[in-house]
Amino acid sequence: DCTISLMRSASQELVVSGGTHCGFLVHTNKKPSLWDRFEIMAEQKSFNSSKGIIAHSRMIADEVRRYYGIDPEKIHCVLPPINTQLFHS
Repeated sequence: DCTISLMRSASQELVVSGGTHCGFLVHTNKKPSLWDRFEIMAEQKSFNSSKGIIAHSRMIADEVRRYYGIDPEKIHCVLPPINTQLFHS
């Protein structure tokens, strides 16, 4: 059995990350509040305690490595399926 987490928890074997809170703060140019600091601490604990991390993009994988200091060997980029008929550039 393998436990997978989509949220900030600390007892899973695999974390699926659709984004990071640090990245959100940087991209929105927002200063971290007390609540943001709790979110970041929970995310850090989640990333540290998991055996692997699935990032939904190379940007997210880079954020996990840069902002949380996670070994790149632990991070795997798996792009989610996208309906190209609905979402296109």
